[in-house]
Amino acid sequence: MTQIIDTTAPDVVRFLDVFDDQMLAGDVGPRLTCGEVEALAGMLRAVGAEGAAAAWIEGHSWGDDDIDDLHRRSEVEAKKHYPPLCSLH
Repeated sequence: MTQIIDTTAPDVVRFLDVFDDQMLAGDVGPRLTCGEVEALAGMLRAVGAEGAAAAWIEGHSWGDDDIDDLHRRSEVEAKKHYPPLCSLH
């Protein structure tokens, strides 16, 4: 059964006010499990917040470091995003 979500409902508006936040996604996302972030991203997509959903998946992906993790980044991507603070010569 498909239900329509009223995106103007106060709880939905509050949900978006809290979770449509790239900084929060970057800080908290790496600490979530794949299942947790997929559930959150699914709810965000359900209320039309595609960009927020993508931000949470992106933020989470920086914490996926096991070879079999669903959202794992390559070491090359990680080095581009987090360049070394200094290099040893």
